[in-house]
Amino acid sequence: MTNAATGVPREPDSGARLSTLFAGVEPPFIDFDRQLSATALQWQAHGNDADFAEMSAVVSRVEPGRMYVIIGRIASAGEQLALAGLAYRDARAWLTNGAAGDTARVPARALAEVVSYFALSAAHGLANVTARLLALELRSRAILTSREKQSGGFAPFDPRDAGWLPINARTVDSLEAAAVHHQPSVTQLIAQVRDLIDDPDWARLVERRHTDFHRWRPQSIEGGVAPNSPWLEFDDYQVLAVRDGGRLVPDDHARLIAEAGHGLERLEAAMRSWIDLFAGARHDVLTYVLAKSMDNVEIDVRDE
Repeated sequence: MTNAATGVPREPDSGARLSTLFAGVEPPFIDFDRQLSATALQWQAHGNDADFAEMSAVVSRVEPGRMYVIIGRIASAGEQLALAGLAYRDARAWLTNGAAGDTARVPARALAEVVSYFALSAAHGLANVTARLLALELRSRAILTSREKQSGGFAPFDPRDAGWLPINARTVDSLEAAAVHHQPSVTQLIAQVRDLIDDPDWARLVERRHTDFHRWRPQSIEGGVAPNSPWLEFDDYQVLAVRDGGRLVPDDHARLIAEAGHGLERLEAAMRSWIDLFAGARHDVLTYVLAKSMDNVEIDVRDE
């Protein structure tokens, strides 16, 4: 850094000289850590049955590959939830190791953002496995494809980004429209996604992500460049407020960690409820597929 007035190099703030993001201590486990770990493992454990689930679905007249992809994406989302939980625990360590100022603020904020990154990844998985479960049968698939044309009908192993729906109100509207003819076990799955996106704590996590990815992400250090104009407005002129060093008052890292944690709690609750409902919903969708495939089948039960 250089002092603009004198041209003399200035030593960077301590926050710019980090050698690691980790605090060097392990925070105590809390009940939420254990609950999240159990939920993440429950999702990942479905991966053990990918082949058998695929075989059962094909017997029910599901297009080959579709159930295998669903199970794989469930296992993947479980890992993403687990990684969000680990990042949350590592972020909390900066609240317990005694570090202060920029030394704690910069890495603590970074780890809170990692929480949000993996939480949003897992949440996208939640929405997309729900869409692909509905797309096992033709009626729901047609409704989804008409509303989400870029999806291409959610073909198995489709590598295009367009086949991956965002988790937002429009997507949930499409899921609800595609499930109107299904049993409550299926619509209850979608209700978990709806409840998540409508939750204020989750909305704050998403909004923070928008700042990080789509807007000006302010620095984390005292005296950084503030994301607002340095010009003072008067009736017929402007004045540039010049000072040595920036005007930024950074966000409190403890608040950012808590914000990420609250959003993660809402996600974990939604994923826990969803996976508990999944077996029943899968059964009902497969039953629907099999029944529709037999609409024009006549079974002769006469005695010879």
